[in-house]
Amino acid sequence: MCFVWWRSYLDEDWSYRVHVNNTFSFALLGKSNVLSQLNSAYRESIIKQNEQVDKNHYILNIAITVTVFDFAVV
Repeated sequence: MCFVWWRSYLDEDWSYRVHVNNTFSFALLGKSNVLSQLNSAYRESIIKQNEQVDKNHYILNIAITVTVFDFAVV
């Protein structure tokens, strides 16, 4: 009996419907990082940083390979 009253109360409550619609919209659209979408300079700096990390990884890989094979030969 109490559930029926509560359900009718929620059906009539406008803010509940708005909340449910917003919850569904958020679930469908997902979370978004506004800073990364709006600030192109921020995105470009992240891309540059990733490129630098890739370069450093490549150089470090070469240094490790040379070191390992140098000690393996001796």
